[in-house]
Amino acid sequence: MKGKTILFVTSYPINEEPVIRNRLIPYIEQALEYGSHVTLLSTDSIESQYLIDKGVQHVLVKDEKRKPSGMISRAIFEHAQAKAILKTVRKLEFSACIVTIPSMFLLFSAFKLNNRAMYLDVRDITWEYLSNKNFIIRFVKFGLKWLARNKVQLFNRVAVTNSTEELYLKELINKTSPSIHVVSNGVSSQQYSELVSIPVKNKRDSVVSYIGNVGLAQNLKLIVDVAESLPDVKFNIVGDGTDFESVKSYVAEKKVANVNLTGRVTWQEVLGYYYESDILYAQLTKEFSGAMPSKLYEYLCVGRYIIYGGEKQAESILSQFSNCIIIEPDDKEQLSKSIADYFNNQVVNDSCYLDNRIKIKDKYIREDNIARFLSLVERDL
Repeated sequence: MKGKTILFVTSYPINEEPVIRNRLIPYIEQALEYGSHVTLLSTDSIESQYLIDKGVQHVLVKDEKRKPSGMISRAIFEHAQAKAILKTVRKLEFSACIVTIPSMFLLFSAFKLNNRAMYLDVRDITWEYLSNKNFIIRFVKFGLKWLARNKVQLFNRVAVTNSTEELYLKELINKTSPSIHVVSNGVSSQQYSELVSIPVKNKRDSVVSYIGNVGLAQNLKLIVDVAESLPDVKFNIVGDGTDFESVKSYVAEKKVANVNLTGRVTWQEVLGYYYESDILYAQLTKEFSGAMPSKLYEYLCVGRYIIYGGEKQAESILSQFSNCIIIEPDDKEQLSKSIADYFNNQVVNDSCYLDNRIKIKDKYIREDNIARFLSLVERDL
């Protein structure tokens, strides 16, 4: 790809969304290592100084309005936003375009670019999260699935984050083209180095932490209910998201004193919360169980006991590791019992944590997985 221009396209602001930044920065840095010129098109309000310093052209398609919260109004907003983004794409010069989603409308609005290669990076299959309970929504979901089937086939190759997404798209298009490749979220090499430097704790302080996005998919009100029943345990909810204010109000309403909501914090502060924790907790409700929370890869590097409420993809991956337990999502009794059982058992198995770190290094370093995918892009060009 030396001398070629690679365009990365996202409908999210990379400056404000850590999950998007963590997915795209390793792609961009790896493309630069290949000697490519890189352009990023995003919805940031200002250019990323980090990218400018790297020699990346940062093209902005600014959001003129605040993203609405209602499902229909948000769909209209995201559709218009996707159209504006792709209209700008037409005007840019590049050899290959990598469109990264979870925005389904960026996929649904995609079109073939003459003589220019197109690649799709799927971080989330969001249309599958729509409920099947309502006939109208079920009908809409069927239509979106049909649209996705047709649009995915516009791309030369598709990257997904896990084997569940890989199988889903293979069954969806029922063809060998485009080829689909697993590019795991994992952790960056820099994150890995910093996380494995956190020492394993020999003394327990009765601290349980959730570190990540505070959204509906996580249903973190469950932690508040559990905290109420375990007053001697401190619970940290570290992060921000669409459900943060609701969870904050729930804590105030129930007057639970042993829950600490931090809001968004710096990476250095995150490392501090990892250090003080005895248990790291995460959850995805049943509707979102096809996803693998990227925070779990971080958790596995840290050397702490992990409790995960969920099933399917994350359960499949976590089964490869030690010193973690998988419970039913949204189950207060199971979560309470799992926490109490851990603190009642005083044995700490350091070797298991070291084994987990080795497995992460071997299979889930972002740069390594991205390098394999971009080598295929280079071959195409």
